[in-house]
Amino acid sequence: MKKGIQENRNSRNLARLIGFAIICLALLSVGKIFQAIPEKPAAKPFIRTKAEFIDEAGKDPSFREFREQLLIALQKKDLKFLMEHVDNGIRVSFDGPQGIEGFMKNWGLILEPEKSEIWIELPIILKLGSGFAENNKTAVGFPNDQSKYPDTIQDYQQTAIIATDVPVYSAPDPKSQVIDKLSWEIVRLQTFEMAPSATKNGMKIPWAKIEIYSGKIGYVDEKFVYNAWGLRGSFQNKNGIWKMTTLIAGD
Repeated sequence: MKKGIQENRNSRNLARLIGFAIICLALLSVGKIFQAIPEKPAAKPFIRTKAEFIDEAGKDPSFREFREQLLIALQKKDLKFLMEHVDNGIRVSFDGPQGIEGFMKNWGLILEPEKSEIWIELPIILKLGSGFAENNKTAVGFPNDQSKYPDTIQDYQQTAIIATDVPVYSAPDPKSQVIDKLSWEIVRLQTFEMAPSATKNGMKIPWAKIEIYSGKIGYVDEKFVYNAWGLRGSFQNKNGIWKMTTLIAGD
Protein backbone atom coordinates (compact mmCIF):
# COMPACT_ATOMS: atom_id res chain seq x y z
CA MET A 1 0.00 0.00 0.00
CA LYS A 2 1.16 3.49 -0.65
CA LYS A 3 2.63 5.34 2.31
CA GLY A 4 3.61 8.88 3.00
CA ILE A 5 0.18 10.57 3.16
CA GLN A 6 0.35 14.33 2.87
CA GLU A 7 0.11 16.47 6.01
CA ASN A 8 -3.17 18.13 5.06
CA ARG A 9 -4.75 14.72 4.55
CA ASN A 10 -3.62 13.77 8.08
CA SER A 11 -5.33 16.87 9.40
CA ARG A 12 -8.58 15.95 7.65
CA ASN A 13 -8.43 12.41 9.00
CA LEU A 14 -7.81 13.71 12.54
CA ALA A 15 -10.79 16.03 12.22
CA ARG A 16 -12.96 13.15 11.09
CA LEU A 17 -11.85 11.02 14.07
CA ILE A 18 -12.61 13.82 16.52
CA GLY A 19 -16.01 14.33 14.92
CA PHE A 20 -16.75 10.61 15.06
CA ALA A 21 -15.80 10.51 18.76
CA ILE A 22 -18.16 13.39 19.53
CA ILE A 23 -21.01 11.63 17.73
CA CYS A 24 -20.33 8.40 19.64
CA LEU A 25 -20.42 10.21 22.99
CA ALA A 26 -23.64 11.94 22.02
CA LEU A 27 -25.33 8.67 21.07
CA LEU A 28 -24.17 6.95 24.25
CA SER A 29 -25.51 9.81 26.32
CA VAL A 30 -29.04 9.14 25.04
CA GLY A 31 -28.78 5.39 25.60
CA LYS A 32 -27.78 4.20 22.14
CA ILE A 33 -25.86 0.91 22.08
CA PHE A 34 -23.48 0.09 19.34
CA GLN A 35 -23.51 -3.46 18.12
CA ALA A 36 -20.21 -4.97 17.04
CA ILE A 37 -19.90 -5.61 13.32
CA PRO A 38 -20.12 -9.39 12.88
CA GLU A 39 -16.97 -11.09 11.69
CA LYS A 40 -16.89 -12.74 8.30
CA PRO A 41 -18.12 -16.31 8.81
CA ALA A 42 -15.41 -18.94 8.81
CA ALA A 43 -15.16 -21.29 5.85
CA LYS A 44 -17.11 -24.51 6.33
CA PRO A 45 -15.04 -27.55 7.32
CA PHE A 46 -14.57 -30.37 4.85
CA ILE A 47 -14.07 -34.12 5.06
CA ARG A 48 -10.56 -35.41 4.50
CA THR A 49 -10.51 -36.46 0.85
CA LYS A 50 -7.94 -38.16 -1.34
CA ALA A 51 -6.88 -36.57 -4.64
CA GLU A 52 -7.44 -38.78 -7.67
CA PHE A 53 -5.62 -38.33 -10.97
CA ILE A 54 -6.32 -41.06 -13.52
CA ASP A 55 -4.03 -41.89 -16.44
CA GLU A 56 -5.62 -43.36 -19.59
CA ALA A 57 -2.54 -43.01 -21.80
CA GLY A 58 -2.32 -46.79 -22.08
CA LYS A 59 -5.51 -46.83 -24.15
CA ASP A 60 -3.52 -45.57 -27.13
CA PRO A 61 0.11 -46.76 -27.45
CA SER A 62 0.89 -43.98 -29.94
CA PHE A 63 -0.12 -41.31 -27.44
CA ARG A 64 1.74 -42.97 -24.59
CA GLU A 65 4.90 -43.08 -26.69
CA PHE A 66 4.47 -39.47 -27.80
CA ARG A 67 4.01 -38.28 -24.21
CA GLU A 68 7.20 -40.05 -23.14
CA GLN A 69 9.09 -38.38 -25.99
CA LEU A 70 7.63 -35.00 -25.10
CA LEU A 71 8.68 -35.33 -21.46
CA ILE A 72 12.24 -36.10 -22.57
CA ALA A 73 12.20 -33.10 -24.94
CA LEU A 74 10.94 -30.82 -22.14
CA GLN A 75 13.74 -32.02 -19.88
CA LYS A 76 16.25 -31.13 -22.61
CA LYS A 77 14.47 -27.83 -23.39
CA ASP A 78 14.11 -29.02 -26.98
CA LEU A 79 12.16 -26.13 -28.51
CA LYS A 80 12.16 -27.66 -32.01
CA PHE A 81 10.41 -30.85 -30.87
CA LEU A 82 7.96 -28.90 -28.75
CA MET A 83 6.91 -26.55 -31.55
CA GLU A 84 6.53 -29.45 -34.00
CA HIS A 85 3.72 -30.65 -31.75
CA VAL A 86 1.97 -27.32 -31.12
CA ASP A 87 -1.11 -26.86 -33.28
CA ASN A 88 -1.27 -23.71 -35.44
CA GLY A 89 -4.59 -22.79 -33.84
CA ILE A 90 -3.70 -23.60 -30.24
CA ARG A 91 -5.84 -21.82 -27.65
CA VAL A 92 -3.69 -20.23 -24.95
CA SER A 93 -5.92 -17.65 -23.24
CA PHE A 94 -9.47 -16.36 -22.97
CA ASP A 95 -8.47 -13.17 -24.77
CA GLY A 96 -5.43 -11.83 -26.59
CA PRO A 97 -3.34 -13.52 -29.28
CA GLN A 98 -3.96 -17.21 -29.90
CA GLY A 99 -2.18 -19.75 -32.09
CA ILE A 100 1.60 -20.06 -32.41
CA GLU A 101 2.15 -16.33 -31.83
CA GLY A 102 0.15 -16.34 -28.60
CA PHE A 103 1.81 -19.52 -27.39
CA MET A 104 5.34 -18.20 -27.99
CA LYS A 105 4.51 -14.86 -26.39
CA ASN A 106 2.71 -16.29 -23.35
CA TRP A 107 5.56 -18.61 -22.50
CA GLY A 108 8.46 -16.27 -23.25
CA LEU A 109 9.79 -18.46 -26.03
CA ILE A 110 10.74 -15.66 -28.41
CA LEU A 111 13.78 -13.95 -26.88
CA GLU A 112 15.10 -16.32 -24.20
CA PRO A 113 13.34 -19.66 -24.64
CA GLU A 114 15.75 -21.48 -22.33
CA LYS A 115 14.38 -19.41 -19.41
CA SER A 116 10.74 -20.19 -20.15
CA GLU A 117 8.58 -21.61 -17.35
CA ILE A 118 7.08 -24.11 -19.77
CA TRP A 119 10.03 -26.48 -19.22
CA ILE A 120 8.99 -26.68 -15.56
CA GLU A 121 5.21 -26.34 -15.60
CA LEU A 122 4.23 -28.53 -18.54
CA PRO A 123 5.95 -31.71 -17.24
CA ILE A 124 4.18 -31.34 -13.90
CA ILE A 125 0.69 -31.47 -15.38
CA LEU A 126 1.61 -34.07 -18.00
CA LYS A 127 2.52 -36.43 -15.16
CA LEU A 128 -0.92 -35.96 -13.57
CA GLY A 129 -2.59 -38.29 -16.02
CA SER A 130 -4.46 -37.90 -19.29
CA GLY A 131 -8.04 -38.69 -20.22
CA PHE A 132 -9.56 -39.41 -23.64
CA ALA A 133 -12.63 -37.50 -24.76
CA GLU A 134 -15.81 -39.55 -24.45
CA ASN A 135 -16.95 -39.06 -28.03
CA ASN A 136 -13.57 -38.49 -29.68
CA LYS A 137 -10.83 -41.04 -29.12
CA THR A 138 -8.31 -38.86 -30.98
CA ALA A 139 -8.54 -36.09 -28.35
CA VAL A 140 -6.82 -36.23 -24.97
CA GLY A 141 -7.12 -33.80 -22.06
CA PHE A 142 -4.61 -33.33 -19.24
CA PRO A 143 -4.28 -33.45 -16.34
CA ASN A 144 -7.06 -35.98 -15.71
CA ASP A 145 -8.28 -34.78 -12.32
CA GLN A 146 -11.03 -37.11 -11.11
CA SER A 147 -10.94 -35.93 -7.50
CA LYS A 148 -14.28 -35.70 -5.69
CA TYR A 149 -13.96 -32.24 -4.17
CA PRO A 150 -16.14 -31.60 -1.09
CA ASP A 151 -19.15 -29.35 -1.73
CA THR A 152 -17.98 -26.98 1.00
CA ILE A 153 -14.91 -25.99 -1.04
CA GLN A 154 -15.60 -23.26 -3.61
CA ASP A 155 -14.67 -24.04 -7.23
CA TYR A 156 -11.75 -21.62 -7.38
CA GLN A 157 -10.37 -22.99 -4.07
CA GLN A 158 -10.37 -26.65 -5.13
CA THR A 159 -6.76 -27.69 -4.82
CA ALA A 160 -4.88 -30.98 -4.55
CA ILE A 161 -1.57 -31.91 -2.99
CA ILE A 162 0.22 -33.77 -5.80
CA ALA A 163 3.11 -35.48 -4.04
CA THR A 164 3.86 -37.69 -1.05
CA ASP A 165 4.70 -36.46 2.47
CA VAL A 166 4.52 -32.79 1.52
CA PRO A 167 5.34 -30.65 4.60
CA VAL A 168 2.80 -28.00 5.54
CA TYR A 169 4.60 -25.10 7.23
CA SER A 170 3.25 -22.58 9.71
CA ALA A 171 4.73 -19.75 7.62
CA PRO A 172 6.02 -19.32 4.04
CA ASP A 173 9.47 -20.36 5.17
CA PRO A 174 11.04 -23.86 5.07
CA LYS A 175 12.63 -23.09 8.45
CA SER A 176 9.23 -22.60 10.12
CA GLN A 177 7.34 -25.25 12.07
CA VAL A 178 5.89 -28.21 10.15
CA ILE A 179 2.24 -28.51 11.23
CA ASP A 180 1.39 -31.56 9.11
CA LYS A 181 2.47 -33.72 6.18
CA LEU A 182 0.05 -34.50 3.37
CA SER A 183 0.03 -37.01 0.51
CA TRP A 184 -2.27 -36.74 -2.49
CA GLU A 185 -5.22 -35.10 -0.82
CA ILE A 186 -7.63 -32.19 -1.16
CA VAL A 187 -7.04 -28.82 0.50
CA ARG A 188 -8.72 -25.43 0.35
CA LEU A 189 -6.62 -22.77 -1.39
CA GLN A 190 -6.49 -19.38 0.33
CA THR A 191 -4.02 -17.53 -1.87
CA PHE A 192 -0.55 -17.63 -3.40
CA GLU A 193 2.27 -15.69 -1.77
CA MET A 194 5.93 -15.03 -2.41
CA ALA A 195 8.32 -15.97 0.39
CA PRO A 196 9.58 -12.79 2.08
CA SER A 197 13.14 -14.09 2.43
CA ALA A 198 13.54 -17.73 1.34
CA THR A 199 14.97 -18.06 -2.16
CA LYS A 200 15.90 -20.76 -4.63
CA ASN A 201 18.58 -20.00 -7.22
CA GLY A 202 18.23 -16.33 -6.35
CA MET A 203 14.46 -16.28 -6.96
CA LYS A 204 11.80 -15.92 -4.26
CA ILE A 205 9.91 -19.16 -3.65
CA PRO A 206 6.16 -19.03 -4.41
CA TRP A 207 3.98 -20.56 -1.70
CA ALA A 208 0.37 -21.70 -1.58
CA LYS A 209 -1.49 -20.67 1.55
CA ILE A 210 -3.94 -23.49 2.25
CA GLU A 211 -6.48 -24.78 4.74
CA ILE A 212 -6.20 -28.48 5.47
CA TYR A 213 -8.84 -30.98 6.59
CA SER A 214 -8.27 -30.18 10.30
CA GLY A 215 -9.04 -26.50 9.76
CA LYS A 216 -5.42 -25.47 10.25
CA ILE A 217 -3.93 -22.86 7.93
CA GLY A 218 -0.48 -23.50 6.52
CA TYR A 219 1.88 -23.06 3.59
CA VAL A 220 3.26 -25.47 1.00
CA ASP A 221 5.68 -25.00 -1.85
CA GLU A 222 3.61 -24.09 -4.92
CA LYS A 223 5.11 -26.91 -6.98
CA PHE A 224 3.33 -29.46 -4.78
CA VAL A 225 -0.22 -28.24 -5.44
CA TYR A 226 -2.57 -28.32 -8.38
CA ASN A 227 -5.52 -25.92 -8.48
CA ALA A 228 -8.63 -27.00 -10.40
CA TRP A 229 -8.51 -23.67 -12.29
CA GLY A 230 -4.81 -24.04 -12.98
CA LEU A 231 -2.90 -24.88 -16.14
CA ARG A 232 -4.49 -27.57 -18.31
CA GLY A 233 -4.38 -28.61 -21.92
CA SER A 234 -5.32 -31.04 -24.64
CA PHE A 235 -3.80 -32.94 -27.55
CA GLN A 236 -5.39 -34.18 -30.74
CA ASN A 237 -4.13 -36.72 -33.23
CA LYS A 238 -4.06 -34.96 -36.59
CA ASN A 239 -3.01 -37.13 -39.52
CA GLY A 240 -0.96 -39.36 -37.26
CA ILE A 241 0.80 -36.52 -35.38
CA TRP A 242 -0.18 -35.56 -31.83
CA LYS A 243 -0.69 -31.79 -31.60
CA MET A 244 -1.26 -29.65 -28.54
CA THR A 245 -4.51 -27.79 -29.21
CA THR A 246 -5.02 -26.12 -25.82
CA LEU A 247 -2.79 -24.91 -22.99
CA ILE A 248 -4.70 -22.54 -20.77
CA ALA A 249 -5.36 -21.51 -17.17
CA GLY A 250 -8.32 -19.86 -15.45
CA ASP A 251 -12.02 -20.04 -16.15
